[in-house]
Amino acid sequence: MDFFGGHDQHNQADLSNLAGVDQLYAGVDAALAKIGSAKFDILVNNAGVADWAPWAEMSEAAFDRQFAINVKALFFSTRAVIERINDGRRVINISSIVADVAFPDILTYSATKGAVNTLTLNFAQHLGTRGITVNAVAPGATRTDMSAWLNDDRCSR
Repeated sequence: MDFFGGHDQHNQADLSNLAGVDQLYAGVDAALAKIGSAKFDILVNNAGVADWAPWAEMSEAAFDRQFAINVKALFFSTRAVIERINDGRRVINISSIVADVAFPDILTYSATKGAVNTLTLNFAQHLGTRGITVNAVAPGATRTDMSAWLNDDRCSR
């Protein structure tokens, strides 16, 4: 696909805080300006982390990190696109089946994905008046850097 008029655009930011979200969108704005635009068509909120620890052993730092990246980043990133996204377009949030199924070793992660689902419903109400759909995709276990345990031969049986 031809994004940003054929110009590669890579922005990196720490999305666990509002300053990082602002930094990310400053880069997006600069890239859009290069092609003579101020708006885009789709946002995919895909930032996420999981700390695999029993809830009784979860540190406050790990708890805060998961909520900052999985929930706070999604909230502020979606808020940031209100003036940047074209009417009638899309916001897609990445959730997980663990929001609806008990997995005790990832209780905090599951709670963040429940929050993603709640935010998705509410953002859909707010942005729906502009014809912008807001949906959550809730996949099961997917091989990523975050789920290296899936590479274990016992998981592929």
